[in-house]
Amino acid sequence: MRGRPFQVDREILERAFYAAWAAIEERAPSAADERMAAILRCKLIEVADTNRLTDAEALRDIVLGELFGPVRLA
Repeated sequence: MRGRPFQVDREILERAFYAAWAAIEERAPSAADERMAAILRCKLIEVADTNRLTDAEALRDIVLGELFGPVRLA
């Protein structure tokens, strides 16, 4: 569907957000504040849209890697 804008699924964004947020709270609890939540949400949307991602786990991993460097999650 060429020419049609990519629509990021809200459920995928929410799953990626909560998974990434849990990792942030575990690794850097002092960074887990409203500002970080806003940054995380914007970054998730940007990465999902740019890469046309529909996998919440891949989205989480990429965003955490961009924000904090390589991250190993179970």
